[in-house]
Amino acid sequence: MSSHSPKTALVTGASSGIGRASAEALARAGFTVFGTSRKPSGTAPSEVTMLACDVTDDGSVAALVSQVLARTGRIDVLVNNAGVGMFGGAEESSAAQVQHLYDVNLFGVVRVINAVRTG
Repeated sequence: MSSHSPKTALVTGASSGIGRASAEALARAGFTVFGTSRKPSGTAPSEVTMLACDVTDDGSVAALVSQVLARTGRIDVLVNNAGVGMFGGAEESSAAQVQHLYDVNLFGVVRVINAVRTG
């Protein structure tokens, strides 16, 4: 890989909102950008390569990182943006709902960081 190759950015949760805006901004800045969502659709920005990834699944995260590294040989920037929200009080939420929230918003971040770090 040439030292003049564009840097590579990986943005989780890039299908909409802040993740999409981040992916678009990185692409405009000259990065090769890979965005993720659980189910990539055809509505992704043309300059962003969308890939499927479920941050709650170790195998899905490992496959994502392997795919990006196989294509570019590097990941220079990671934007961990995938996330879910939950409305309602604790007394209205099941333990499974709260566990899913943490699995995406906390443990998902850890999964992706560790996968990128160990490549």
